[in-house]
Amino acid sequence: MSHWNYRFCVETVPDGLGGTEDVWTVREVYYDDDGKANGVTAEPIHAQSDTWAGLVDELGRMDEGIGHLCYRIDGDKIEEMPRGERFRTAKVRSRKGGSAS
Repeated sequence: MSHWNYRFCVETVPDGLGGTEDVWTVREVYYDDDGKANGVTAEPIHAQSDTWAGLVDELGRMDEGIGHLCYRIDGDKIEEMPRGERFRTAKVRSRKGGSAS
């Protein structure tokens, strides 16, 4: 049975300085009948609802993605990331918005 869920995804984008950087987002990932990821939303998902309780529910569904597979997006291609790779690509941001790593 095909289905979807929220997952953390990373893609390489221009950094505005002539280089590139990895950016992490939450996206809806779609799966075929065999459970293989075969698509993602074109844009990152932003939590929103018309009620406080609805927003809490939405954030809870997004939170379920923590600890599950992450995906690398490259144009129309989506591939599973090895578990250790997500930590090598993550940047820690300071409270002032600057990179701490």
